[in-house]
Amino acid sequence: MGPFDPSSPRPLYLQLADQLRRQLENGTLKPGERLQPEVEIAKEYGLARGTVRQALLLLVNLGLLQRTRRKGTFVADFQARAHAPLIGIIVPYLGDYLTTYIMHGAESVLRLNGYSLVFGPSGGRLDQEQEQIKRFQRDKIGGLILYPVSLPGEARMLQETLPPGFPVVLVDRKVSDFVASSVLVDNSGAAYHVVEHLISIGHRRIACVTHDGYVSSVDDRQRGYEQAMHAAGLAPIPFATLIRRDPTPEGQPAPYAAHDMGPVDHLFASSDRPTALFCINDAIALGVMSHIVSCGFRVPEDVSIVGFDDIPLAAFMPVPLTTVAQPKFEVGAHAAQLLLDKISGREPATHAVVLPTALSLRSSASRR
Repeated sequence: MGPFDPSSPRPLYLQLADQLRRQLENGTLKPGERLQPEVEIAKEYGLARGTVRQALLLLVNLGLLQRTRRKGTFVADFQARAHAPLIGIIVPYLGDYLTTYIMHGAESVLRLNGYSLVFGPSGGRLDQEQEQIKRFQRDKIGGLILYPVSLPGEARMLQETLPPGFPVVLVDRKVSDFVASSVLVDNSGAAYHVVEHLISIGHRRIACVTHDGYVSSVDDRQRGYEQAMHAAGLAPIPFATLIRRDPTPEGQPAPYAAHDMGPVDHLFASSDRPTALFCINDAIALGVMSHIVSCGFRVPEDVSIVGFDDIPLAAFMPVPLTTVAQPKFEVGAHAAQLLLDKISGREPATHAVVLPTALSLRSSASRR
């Protein structure tokens, strides 16, 4: 069995591909050498054959291996391949859990292809995002992975700053009026399913707690909430909209003060108060949970709470949070591969990749 970690956020096929690449680079596997059949590699490393196939296909696509029909898989003369330019990635905050995993995912794929990843934080500011793009252009990057700040004027800034046809892949969010390939999660479908879960355990008065400002992923989640309510024959409650808070410089959820929670207090002042809250992200869920507990309400006995993101704190909140887990590492890995395909001409058209999510059930939501 190779040094593979099934609990790692990096999928096993990428771990195997990484190990095989090291063997290619140190000469253990030499140009022109024929690899063992998939079934034998799987047996040697204690992996499923499908995992081996994925790893080999990735290395074939990257030009490190070659497959000849009826003869097998051979080591390509990868050292003769020209090195590709740098790839840039811009994220709002380097310490944020989501961006950390996205960068790890992107770097793992780029490293396998001989690329180097350069990164820079925008600090959630449009002017800093533009400055990072200009810096990357001076460094002569060959493509850009962008986690947008989602602020007014972003589309125009990108159109004015990026050269026409420059390879760009957006992650997590879209930018209105800016045409680019993207890698997203199924925000609308995930919100639908978590609200559907609340309905299935008896809740009928379910409110959505969101934040102000337009963010495409948040807009999709709000729409999923409304669709789930309508599908069950229930009336959506007007959104409780909080001020949008950016993470702390350390990447932790920004705290909400008691006076920030006026919209939530309004919900609970009603004689027909909600029995469940769908919070648009886990940072809001943490603030809401702390606030309503301080007001004397019990979670989940008086109100159930669910979130979205599955941040590391979710399992350690005052009441462990039921939430939606995003495939964070895979977002970065898919974005890097899509960008490489665009650079090589294999994917010249604009393309959107939408990844599935998973529901993490904990004790913050209970049957009504």
